[in-house]
Amino acid sequence: MPVNQGDGGAMSFAKRVLFGNNPRDDLLREERATQARAAVDAYQYRIGTRRKNRFADSPRWDPAWASCLTEAADELKIPYRSINSQIGFLSEGDSNAVRVRAEELHQKQVAEFRELMKR
Repeated sequence: MPVNQGDGGAMSFAKRVLFGNNPRDDLLREERATQARAAVDAYQYRIGTRRKNRFADSPRWDPAWASCLTEAADELKIPYRSINSQIGFLSEGDSNAVRVRAEELHQKQVAEFRELMKR
C-alpha cells in the first residue's frame, strides 16, 4: 500500500504517523512516544533557559542566559538535552555544576554589557 493512500496524498509518512489518525499507524505512534518519553525522562534535572531580561523591556527574556547554559555545559563536558525551554541533565550534580558556571559566565557578560553602556 502506498504511503499516502487514503490520506489524499497530502501528508508525508512522518506527518501521517505523527499527526494522522489512521489506526494502522497506532503501533508506530506508540513506539515513538515511548522512545521520546524515555529520552526525556533520562534528563530529569533541568534548568530553565528563560530568564527575565533585567536590562530592558524588550526582549522579555535575557538573550544571553540560554547560551551561557550551553556554553557552561560544553565547557564542563557535561551531556545535556534541550527540552521545552529547559536544558536537562542526567544528574543533579551535573545540573548544579552547570548552573554555577553559567552564573559566572552570565555575570561576566553582564559586566561587559555595563562597561559597554558606559561609553
